[in-house]
Amino acid sequence: MDGRSVLVCTESEDATADLVITELNRRRVPVIRFDPGCDFPAPVALAAHIGTGGAVRAESGGGWAGRLTLGKRMADLSAVRALYHRRPTPYPTGSGERTARFVAQFAAPCAQRLVLERDGRTEHVVIDVEAGAWAVLFRDGARWMVRQNGAVRLWDEITGCLARWQADGCPPADRMRLRVGPDGQRLTWG
Repeated sequence: MDGRSVLVCTESEDATADLVITELNRRRVPVIRFDPGCDFPAPVALAAHIGTGGAVRAESGGGWAGRLTLGKRMADLSAVRALYHRRPTPYPTGSGERTARFVAQFAAPCAQRLVLERDGRTEHVVIDVEAGAWAVLFRDGARWMVRQNGAVRLWDEITGCLARWQADGCPPADRMRLRVGPDGQRLTWG
């Protein structure tokens, strides 16, 4: 056993995928099963990028890198041995809330979001370790309060990107285009 995971991307009620997972478990192969149409963006979190060199392994500066997290389970994308993709639930492109979350995540692509209970209130924490920045959002009575610090104003980046999306009429995800190139990522809609 080499410890590399197999990602199983399928609907929740798929007997064929169940048989595949049973066999992988018998062989002691780590498995992460998810359904992107139901699980993404929560409870599944995806933080990924593609390096130069296309399909070359990430150790040589190319290929996939990042992680897919589902609850307490995590797969290092540079070490995934296979993806089993079989009839996942379609991602609802017309969902305004999911599209808004995607736009917000694009504004801070390296950030992680946590929800904490502290001092009798719920705090939404956004941390970008690479940028050395953080933001905390919490309700104080009827008002929302934000604290942020670091090299990048994370909350300002997120709300700015969401404001542009809303000003353009909240276009659905199927009207968005993500371009990835040597100069970075660019999200457009129209």
